[in-house]
Amino acid sequence: MWIIKSTPVHIDQERTGPVSLPQTLTKERECPMSTNVYLMGSISQVSGFSTAPYDNGSGDRMSFNGMTVLGGSGSLYIIIGENDEVPAELTEYVERITLYEKISAARMSRETGIYRHESAEAELEFESGGKKTYYLTKIRGKKMEDVRTLLRLIKIGVIRPDESYENPQMGLSRAELQEDLKETWARYESLKRELREGETKIYQLKGTIARLNAELDSLRFETFTGGWAFCSKQRVRDAIREIQVKSYSIDCTIPSGDLE
Repeated sequence: MWIIKSTPVHIDQERTGPVSLPQTLTKERECPMSTNVYLMGSISQVSGFSTAPYDNGSGDRMSFNGMTVLGGSGSLYIIIGENDEVPAELTEYVERITLYEKISAARMSRETGIYRHESAEAELEFESGGKKTYYLTKIRGKKMEDVRTLLRLIKIGVIRPDESYENPQMGLSRAELQEDLKETWARYESLKRELREGETKIYQLKGTIARLNAELDSLRFETFTGGWAFCSKQRVRDAIREIQVKSYSIDCTIPSGDLE
């Protein structure tokens, strides 16, 4: 059964959501389904496609082999019933198929998110309408079989979303990032102070070493000129030389300042 509107409807349902159904149909089916078959623009060049202006001048009435074609501006589609198949003569011109359905949340609980099966992808979102709650299911795919199979898998609960909307939010909030930046900056400033203090201590240590080396040089010189026994002079000179070699080997340099 083809769904033919009794009044002209010029709505791209993929952008705006399902077209509102008549009140009588809404009462018969609490959660109506809407299926659109979007066609390639080349369909308008095929024999069997015809256009005729509406009497009120609002646009053109389009059809293909007697089937009403809706849309415009390169987005042409037909609306089919939930149990209908894509007409064989349109199969090669199908660009995508979209399906919208509201599923009552009172009957089941499903995880919101993005579901995928073959060529079909579905977005399942929670929606509240007055006293009733629903899962708004929006599916698109290349093949009708894939679209309907994915809807069935969601309904019977044997598929999980590839991208869940119910995972804990990852990362830090803006306030947390600002606080982390503040703490990082404080640690940076503290490390800079410690570096400056270390540089001062090393500078002082280098001065002390220089003074001690001068005193050792003076003592070593005295062993050559004073009235020391020869063996004592030699031992003292050797000890002084050992001390000076060690002092000169001390690395008192500071790494290049990455904290500048």
